[in-house]
Amino acid sequence: MTETSKIISFGNGIKCEIKRDGQEDRETSNLVKVKATLFIPVATTKNNIHAKIDEKFRWRHKIRVIEEDLIPMWGDVISGDKTEHRQKTKIFTGKKWTVTFQKAEKYLRSEVAKIDEAEKVRVQALADAEL
Repeated sequence: MTETSKIISFGNGIKCEIKRDGQEDRETSNLVKVKATLFIPVATTKNNIHAKIDEKFRWRHKIRVIEEDLIPMWGDVISGDKTEHRQKTKIFTGKKWTVTFQKAEKYLRSEVAKIDEAEKVRVQALADAEL
């Protein structure tokens, strides 16, 4: 049996969750669905639907993650006791759970890699300014 859910934590504080989400509607297709959610930390953790993503993730139009610019209000907030992340979800479909899970994970990792790469370039630019 293939896995039903998976959580991945990245070194920069971003997390993602990949989990089964049933099948598409009968009138659409017989494909299985996998829900892939990315969680980006907010600047202050409190019960606040207006919480903004942490400054280090604000790249605005320079980086798009899950088809949205990394603006302060990127994604959505699920309100609760404490708002720690803003999140955005993408649904993947396929014939096999395993293949669809792999597709979702590869996509999320590539989205996080865009942020990591931009940060590396920024740090290197600052170091190069000293030369």
